Amino acid sequence: MINATNDLTAYAKEKLTLHFENNEDFSREFMALTNFYSKKFNHVIDSEEMLTKFYNDFFEIAKSQIFQGYYLMLQIMYDEKNEIEDDFLAQDLGTLKDEIPSLLRQGFGVALESVKKTENAHKLSMWLVTNFENVYDLINQVFFDLLCTGSLYALSDEGHRRGLSSSGQEDTPLLMGSPLAKTFINPQIYMVPTAKGEDYEMWDLRWWSSFKSDEKAGGATILNIESEESKQFILSVDLHQTVHYSEREDLVATLSALLSVRNNVPQQKIFINVSVVDDYILVQI
Repeated sequence: MINATNDLTAYAKEKLTLHFENNEDFSREFMALTNFYSKKFNHVIDSEEMLTKFYNDFFEIAKSQIFQGYYLMLQIMYDEKNEIEDDFLAQDLGTLKDEIPSLLRQGFGVALESVKKTENAHKLSMWLVTNFENVYDLINQVFFDLLCTGSLYALSDEGHRRGLSSSGQEDTPLLMGSPLAKTFINPQIYMVPTAKGEDYEMWDLRWWSSFKSDEKAGGATILNIESEESKQFILSVDLHQTVHYSEREDLVATLSALLSVRNNVPQQKIFINVSVVDDYILVQI
């Protein structure tokens, strides 16, 4: 039984080392993750020299945050007061990911504030705050996201250890994804279906719960304009202004790729409209 602090630390280090050294999918995902989050600082670090320093430091600090998140989730899992049910671990990966921020907040309470950054992450935070303006909230969000991602790896590994499989299999095929899962289309935004008709689908784009926000990140509507000659789609995407302009093109490209692959339709047969909105208003009729 793993319970002592040293045991948990050694276990986390062993598991993550195996992933980094032997799991190509894990390594690719981690590289994509660090690339996504490091780019968020491009618009606040205005010196090429300082940006290079930041990139050099960020990779290792991201690894340390992943480890910290993995370790903290082990503490929750192996605390006798807590019981992580099989059904919880068997959720689709997107839904499980969306549960983690609240799990950490509930598990550690106010103490989370003092353990959510490693020492090196704290040092980089201080350097950024000292040298650049309007960066504090971004720092906290990025490092908390990385922490939560490490916790997701811990829960995923525990599910594999128990021999569990995801419960997110599809029962009704949709054009864009599973109706039973939260499908992340970048590390911070996932999509869920909201409406379906004979020739259309509507999806909400939602912020990961690591954000303390109930605002929509956007929406997507797919119109099937299939003819006798070929299958074609109109993909209309609206994005909230809070989605940074540097990430909008990649988001739309990901949605288009999902639609293309799932329906065996070439990208040239998908006609895309994109808009950016200031706000969403709930209208009750």
